[in-house]
Amino acid sequence: MNFNDQLFTFDFKINKQYLVNVWNNKYSRIAEPYTDERYPGKEYKEWLIARADDDRYALELMNLFDVEGKPRFYRLAPNVTLPMHTDLNTTCSINFIINDNNASVILEDKNQYYYQCGLLDTSRYHSVKNNSSERLLFKISIFNETFDCIQKKIQKVVNA
Repeated sequence: MNFNDQLFTFDFKINKQYLVNVWNNKYSRIAEPYTDERYPGKEYKEWLIARADDDRYALELMNLFDVEGKPRFYRLAPNVTLPMHTDLNTTCSINFIINDNNASVILEDKNQYYYQCGLLDTSRYHSVKNNSSERLLFKISIFNETFDCIQKKIQKVVNA
């Protein structure tokens, strides 16, 4: 496990095959360009989002980690950079890279961090400079609990 005041990485056996399959067979078809009310009229056509509120596995994960959140899939096109940003109204998120993409997240400290499973403090600035392959992310966005609180919940699960 890696500790950082903005990113907590951890080992967890996520069912990547299920998530990739459900992305390919369902959510990729309903994914839409990301928009943000802070930037009216701006669409990020290379950054797609699909809300997965009805997915059974997403609900199981939220129950396991004892979190209330919104499960989402994100697809970032190859060679696209997400500029430094914070996530709208989100305190933190549990992120799972579900394909073989190894693009890093760049945090406020300007360092690059690589992870497969991580808790990210999304209220602080972060960015992604993608490589030459698409990046598939399954994310549980959390709105009502702090990074520190969720980190403790994750530690209970991974240390059990």
